[in-house]
Amino acid sequence: MGGINFQGNVRNIAVYILLSLGLLGITVGTILGQKQDKDFREDYQAFVSADYNLAAGNISSAAPVLASLADRYPNSYNVIWDYGLSLLAQGEYLGADKYLTQVKVQHPFIINNDLFLLQYGTLQFDQGRYQMAEKYLLRLKQISQDPLLMQRADIQLKKIETGLH
Repeated sequence: MGGINFQGNVRNIAVYILLSLGLLGITVGTILGQKQDKDFREDYQAFVSADYNLAAGNISSAAPVLASLADRYPNSYNVIWDYGLSLLAQGEYLGADKYLTQVKVQHPFIINNDLFLLQYGTLQFDQGRYQMAEKYLLRLKQISQDPLLMQRADIQLKKIETGLH
């Protein structure tokens, strides 16, 4: 069988070319990886800052950052959750519902998080979905150990029960 006979200088040149291409690939991969790491660190810092602003009630600072991060990280339930909360705080119920529902889909065990249950139940209440609000607020009361969250749920449940919407 015929074939290319790699001997001597031809073999050496082929090996050098392959080694050079390999080193070039490693170098390019390293440079791109460093840029990706830098971008991710910057995004993480932006998220931490936006999360802090959201918790402090500074929605106007948090919302644009979270919107940008939600576009770039649509599979990060923490980013999506915070963005949904920023929309809720701005009274944008449809957008908040979209993102908080997405959190439930991406992270089904979130229904065991009492804070999420309160927030989602409150969103449903604010949209006039009282039966759904009641479902989530009652679930919160079943699992929560936090008296403040349970008190807040009781306030909403009492409004539903007495028809004070």
